[in-house]
Amino acid sequence: MLKSIIKERMNYVYRNRRIEFLTLVLVGLIIK
Repeated sequence: MLKSIIKERMNYVYRNRRIEFLTLVLVGLIIK
């Protein structure tokens, strides 16, 4: 039970990080 909760939390964080990274890349391209 605990493992599945941790797994979901990790997936959630990973997805958010990826979205943040993509937005940073887009902003960088726009500024250039």
